[in-house]
Amino acid sequence: MRKKAKTEVWMIEQMLDWIEAQFGELLKLVPSYIDSYIGCDDMGASCRRYTLVAPAEENNEEEDEENIDEEEQERRVQEYLEREKARVEAEIEEKFKFDEERRKAALAGVHEDGPKARQLSKKELAEINKSRKERSGHRWRKTGPKAHKPTKEEEDKSKKDGKKK
Repeated sequence: MRKKAKTEVWMIEQMLDWIEAQFGELLKLVPSYIDSYIGCDDMGASCRRYTLVAPAEENNEEEDEENIDEEEQERRVQEYLEREKARVEAEIEEKFKFDEERRKAALAGVHEDGPKARQLSKKELAEINKSRKERSGHRWRKTGPKAHKPTKEEEDKSKKDGKKK
């Protein structure tokens, strides 16, 4: 007799298939766990999407907020404004310092990418980048050129050498 697999004994595959088929209905049982929003698909079209969320806890914060009087609210607003003002002033001060450092560096000749490259003159550029003709004019060996026109004296010498042999 064939032994059943563990998934067949506990019917896990069948349960997962049923859960997958009934997933939408299961989600609708407790609507506080579902939130919807408008999103975009791959084509850029807007579509309604759903996401699972934890339900909002019922706590006493609502009651606490109701008990806050106008003076407390005004005090909190003033504290918030002071914190924001201090933060903005710190950012502006930091930006001024950074800009001042960059300005001093630029006046000293130091740029973001390091010192500025010196512009070469035409003569210096020509010396560095010689043309093919200029490079080929230099002789490497101390021997004579390969092809040369013989002079009259050399012709006479070669004729005399030829007669003597």
